[in-house]
Amino acid sequence: MEENESLFAALIREVKEETGLEVVSATGEDNYIKTENTSLFQTECFKPYAVYQTVKGPIDSMGVYFKCKVKGELLKSGDDSKDIK
Repeated sequence: MEENESLFAALIREVKEETGLEVVSATGEDNYIKTENTSLFQTECFKPYAVYQTVKGPIDSMGVYFKCKVKGELLKSGDDSKDIK
């Protein structure tokens, strides 16, 4: 994700960059809520497919999984991926 990028925007961008596919729909869209309290403060809430967090180990990480419907031509290799399936 890029700084201040929404999860859905990051999902759409990353899927396109890595696979060449366009996201048509994704889990969480049907219960998505965007809140703007001021022009400087925005939040987004939704229920993704799954979330993980590393609680022990050398790398602190968190990830969000989405089930997506996509369309387009699958790339042979993407931005940081090889042998896409």
